[in-house]
Amino acid sequence: MNSRITEAEWEVMECLWTRGNMAANEIFEAIRQRKSWTDKTVKSLINRLLNKEVISFVKKGRRYEYYPLVERSHCIQVEKRSFLERLFGGRPMSAIVHFINEEQLTREEIDELKQMLDEKRSDS
Repeated sequence: MNSRITEAEWEVMECLWTRGNMAANEIFEAIRQRKSWTDKTVKSLINRLLNKEVISFVKKGRRYEYYPLVERSHCIQVEKRSFLERLFGGRPMSAIVHFINEEQLTREEIDELKQMLDEKRSDS
């Protein structure tokens, strides 16, 4: 995957990651439940994803079934790297410090963070 997927394209990908192979009309229907997009808009998103080579299709009779070529976890990694680069100069620690300082954390969340850090230390 060479290019990032947009927020709108992510909607189509979520359908395919969740349900597997889907025909265009099934994608239209699934997205229509969450968004007020036209079928033309969704078809345009499908074509963009085909051009980016993150989805492909198989033809079954007169029906095209679309499926993902990349896993959700891979796209999350790409987005994470982009987010860190844009907002924190690529430094994960800066992001972590920012969120800890800016967000209200419950005692349970703080304990969970401590446990995660302890486990990370043990792995090193």
